[in-house]
Formats: sequence, C-alpha cells, structure tokens
Amino acid sequence: MVYGIFKRKKYEGKIGGIVEIEVLDKDGRVISRTREPMRSLTNNMAYWLDVFRLGSLYFRDVNGNSVSAINLGSISEISALAPSGNDNYGILIGSSSTSFSIFQYCLQAKYSNSQFAHGETTTPEVTQSPLYSCSYYQRSFTNMTSSTLPVREVGLFAKIVAGASTYYMMLTRDVISDRNVPADGTLIVKIGIFINQAPPS
Repeated sequence: MVYGIFKRKKYEGKIGGIVEIEVLDKDGRVISRTREPMRSLTNNMAYWLDVFRLGSLYFRDVNGNSVSAINLGSISEISALAPSGNDNYGILIGSSSTSFSIFQYCLQAKYSNSQFAHGETTTPEVTQSPLYSCSYYQRSFTNMTSSTLPVREVGLFAKIVAGASTYYMMLTRDVISDRNVPADGTLIVKIGIFINQAPPS
C-alpha cells in the first residue's frame, strides 16, 4: 500500500496527488516502475470550488472553449471513468514534454486509441482516515504500433453531460520523464488525488 506518503507532515492541510507509472513488455514483465508527487492540478479543478460560491459551473473544455454558467440541475452525467476504447476522457496520455501551466486545457500531443489501446478507467482504491482521504484512478494502455512510443504527459479528464451538450474537461496534467513503451507493450497509469487535513493545533 502507498498511503504512507499521504501521511507525511508536509502534506497536511493540502490538496494534491501522486502519479504512478509502470511499463511492461509484451510478455508482462516489468521494465520500469516509478511514483512521484503530482504537480499538475489545473485551473479547471479550481473552478469546482467556485461552484459553492456561484451555484453554477464554469470551465474551459478540451477545445479551448470557455463554458459558462452550467446550471447544476441540468447535469445528467459527470464521470472520469471512461470505458475501454474511449480516448476522450478518463486517464489519457501523450508524447509532449511542454511544461505544465495551470491554464492548460488539453494534452499537448495526445495519443489516440489506434496508437495505444485504451483500457477502462477504474477506481481500484479509495481510502479514508480521520486525517486524509485518497481516491485512485487507473488505466492501462497497450502499444498497438510496430514501434516504441514515448509517453511524456499524463492527465485526468472528466465527461460532463448537460442538457443536449457533452463536454470534456482536463483536471490534471503531469509532464513526466520519457517512458518508452515497446511495440505490444503496456503502460499502466495510476493517479491518486488526496485531501489531507492538518490535525487541530
């Protein structure tokens, strides 16, 4: 279990996350495995806090369009749990090493489902304690090409259905060092988002 990292004093009273990346060869053998703190919560994530102040939702979608004043009562679906084969939301990956900016709204060079077969985005672990709460999202990606492909960016995206409109929004984007996935190899990404409340003084 990895929850010990969330209990460290430097995380008290903060919202943050962690990104775990595992690369497997075509036979399922582990090539590399890394874990590092998330540094990538976007402005879209901050807009969710404005819901309590404004009573409606504002955000920038993956096409860069500003979506204004969605009434909460009109939302019929909201999810980051994308089904297999869907490369519009859930955890997504790309090849760009462009530095992170809080105002970004999409991956800079997203891989499609034809390049990496996208598995289902799941939530395999959720944990809570008196001091912290953590939710994990996980997805696997299988390289469908005949070449080794580099992965340099990962993000978590949500789908929002409001009335007759469907929107996709980026919540996180992390730039990582190259993870080279061989042909027929698999990349497994876990993104953990946590809230760790500092104990009373």
